[in-house]
Amino acid sequence: MNSRNKTLILGGLVGSALGVLAAWLYLRTAKQEEAMPPQAVPAGKMVRLGLSIMEVLRQVTALGEREEEGQKRGRLRKR
Repeated sequence: MNSRNKTLILGGLVGSALGVLAAWLYLRTAKQEEAMPPQAVPAGKMVRLGLSIMEVLRQVTALGEREEEGQKRGRLRKR
């Protein structure tokens, strides 16, 4: 098995584990507040969550980039 396949499998396992953990934490919090009827998650919170996930993915992508001389990680590159 080459390193690409190992990376994909490991990434899938880590992503699945994080997804299950997130769902478990969400359900645990909702269970603690059982007296209140379940409410829909506000759109603003979902948008913020989506943007946060996109930022994490951008940072993961930046880990794979090679730094060029004179560039600092996290800065936009001029093309």
